[in-house]
Amino acid sequence: MARRKQSPTLRGLCIKAVEKLALRSAEMTELLKLVPANCLDLLGVEVQRSMATFSRNTSMPSSLTNLFIESSVNSWSKEINLTEDVYTDISVLTSLQLRIRICEKLEVFRASRNVTSQSDRANNILQILKHVSNLQSIRSIHIEDAHLVLSDSEDSLEVLELLQKSSIRELRIPGAVLNDQSIEALLRLKQLRCLNLDNSKTSTLQVVQILSGLTRLVDLSVIWGRTNRVLPAVSSLPSSIKLNINTLLLRQPPGLQLEELQSRLPALHHVHLVWNVHEVGYSTKIDESLASLGNIPSIKQISVEISTINLLYVIQLMPKLSSTAIKITSLELTEVEFLHPASLDPIATLPNLKSLSIINPGVIGDDMFFELPELTDNPFPSLQTIVYEGEMSSVLFTFLFEKTYQLESIQVRSPTSVLEPELFNYFIVEPRKKLESFKIELVVESSGELFISILEQIILLSPNLRTLGNVNGFGNVSPVKIEELKRIVREQNLDVEIY
Repeated sequence: MARRKQSPTLRGLCIKAVEKLALRSAEMTELLKLVPANCLDLLGVEVQRSMATFSRNTSMPSSLTNLFIESSVNSWSKEINLTEDVYTDISVLTSLQLRIRICEKLEVFRASRNVTSQSDRANNILQILKHVSNLQSIRSIHIEDAHLVLSDSEDSLEVLELLQKSSIRELRIPGAVLNDQSIEALLRLKQLRCLNLDNSKTSTLQVVQILSGLTRLVDLSVIWGRTNRVLPAVSSLPSSIKLNINTLLLRQPPGLQLEELQSRLPALHHVHLVWNVHEVGYSTKIDESLASLGNIPSIKQISVEISTINLLYVIQLMPKLSSTAIKITSLELTEVEFLHPASLDPIATLPNLKSLSIINPGVIGDDMFFELPELTDNPFPSLQTIVYEGEMSSVLFTFLFEKTYQLESIQVRSPTSVLEPELFNYFIVEPRKKLESFKIELVVESSGELFISILEQIILLSPNLRTLGNVNGFGNVSPVKIEELKRIVREQNLDVEIY
């Protein structure tokens, strides 16, 4: 049975009342001093919901901006995440730049790509970053796509020198412009455990210096083009040196067998491999390097991104990867060719695959096979998350969803694919007890009314379902029927968001 919404708490009702009162008050700051500390964060969340109602082309009221910043950023704040779209508003960043000066205990600072990707916001974020770097308490900094924020080597050097007084553990500044002085300052951050310098111009020698000088590193990524410069740097070290690196990103299948580096990387636990067939093609050498990953005992998890591969080739490849296959936990397939249950079957047998993403595939029908092979009886036994974008056939939908009982999140975007509503009965015959998010976009073949009725049953039979998304993407379904489904959820007080 679906979970029902809890009744509003007295604290929740009070927070909404404080928001309305503060927005009308000329003494907002004084009023907020009366709000208990453990309620200010909740007030910030409530204000953020109000801010989300404004479009990008609508001017944000300054009172709303100030209330959001003053309720979200306080002297005791330990974490600030500039990830939501609200931080793309320049007035919010300007207010934050002033407000953050009161933060004395901040430990974590993050800015996502949607916030850092515009040059008009770069200076605001840079000034915030400089203040954060000057705090002794800071432990983690992550600036996604930092090439605009740290576009000058002098700024990068200043940030790294400011960090000297801290005990920072994690620093992720991909794209930052560095010089020799920056590297020297970086090498003095002896407590670093995680470092990302992707797309920052560095030499293999400088990476060797980083590996040798920052001995506590467990995660180092220095991607330049199609190469992670960590791998040649590790290869150049004496075999007697033992590194603590436990995570390795390979921008392409390695040219050498990683077993050769096993003595230098005894702690290697997770490998993330990117294979763009259009760039590097197929070869026996690649097949052998993939197989060698599974022969390293310390590696427990392998995540793989493959693009533009012919999935008929995978049918021949997978038997060669028996040791590697059992360690694959995540797989992303982009613009792959010849997608069909028969070509996907070797992937469906991966015993520990938890996340599968298929983007823009080329789907084929049964007529491409002289004889259809027998498929596995238990496909995707451990799959928890699936993301699918592109053309979808009925047989493919059946293969992906009929027996995937462990699913927690489903996202299907197939706006031009026509599917019969009865296919969704799979989620009724065997309710998905762990399913939390169900986002689908497709054209219903026949009865939109039947489809909505089936969705209602799925909601009722999924005890952990919290989100039913993209309902406006249901083709051939009357908006009236969608509103009826929302009404049923409201009347039964079910804790499910429909949007």
